[in-house]
Amino acid sequence: MRLGLCLVLASALLASSSFAAKVKPISELTSFPENKTVKQQGIQAIHRIRSELIRHRNAKANQIRGLVAEYGLVAPRQLIALRRAVPDWLEDAQNGLSVLFRRLLNGL
Repeated sequence: MRLGLCLVLASALLASSSFAAKVKPISELTSFPENKTVKQQGIQAIHRIRSELIRHRNAKANQIRGLVAEYGLVAPRQLIALRRAVPDWLEDAQNGLSVLFRRLLNGL
């Protein structure tokens, strides 16, 4: 019984002119962003490329840390310290790094 009453009331409300006047077309309810200028698109591209390069750099540093850990070497957390440590590892003949791994590490 309640469902039927609700349907009747909803139909009456929709049919009334005051309700129809308050309803806005979907185009007025939807807001679209403004188009970007060429300059804005260029700046956005720079930021996206830079972010991707940083992600790749961090991934490579983490890869190096993981690989040298398999040889028992402790890699520094800071990127600048890691960059300084790699040449030292390559020169140290007593650290247990294989010749193949030294070549690979030198190429990274």
